[in-house]
Amino acid sequence: MRHHPQVAALTAAVGVVQRAKPGNLVSGDAWCLVEDESGLLLCVCDGLGSGEHAHLAAQAQIDTVRRCADRPLPDILEACHTALLSTRGAAAALLRVDTETRRVSYAGVGNVEARTRRDWPFHPLSMRGIVGANNFRPPRVYEADYVPGEWIVLHTDGLRSRFDLELELLRAAQSGLLGGGPQALAESLCNDHARENDDLTVVVMQLP
Repeated sequence: MRHHPQVAALTAAVGVVQRAKPGNLVSGDAWCLVEDESGLLLCVCDGLGSGEHAHLAAQAQIDTVRRCADRPLPDILEACHTALLSTRGAAAALLRVDTETRRVSYAGVGNVEARTRRDWPFHPLSMRGIVGANNFRPPRVYEADYVPGEWIVLHTDGLRSRFDLELELLRAAQSGLLGGGPQALAESLCNDHARENDDLTVVVMQLP
């Protein structure tokens, strides 16, 4: 598997692995990380299906998130829904990190998932549906306080979801892998849990 990291040099420590489905020139997944004075907004999305049409849907999602980044999470997803009505639609997740209050919030629709440690009482879920389709409805927003240095992973369904982040971090610490930071953990997760025949995006963040 070839990995194509795209790492944003922002306040948070971030590691990313992204690849297209084998045989495709473009990925139907996309991600962005927007930084402002109060914190960060992360978006990970998965255009329905794969190939060029999925890629166009995902890019429309990212463009809208960047344009509406200062709005509340449900409002951003509503704007994305409107923008994606002419596309095949996408699954999407938003994570906002307020570095001033040390609080996180999450809202998601479809098969993009957030994974956290068991010991951190923040285990957000994405609602069923597709952004840009008739079954879209405003998602629930999950919120929690956090301690700097906490870990969170957002990923599309190109990564199998049956892994325990707590155990992955423990193994990484014992092997010295964590010395490579979030990028090393992202690559390890993909090596161990990626689906070979799908687009893949994994974003690992260590919160500031």
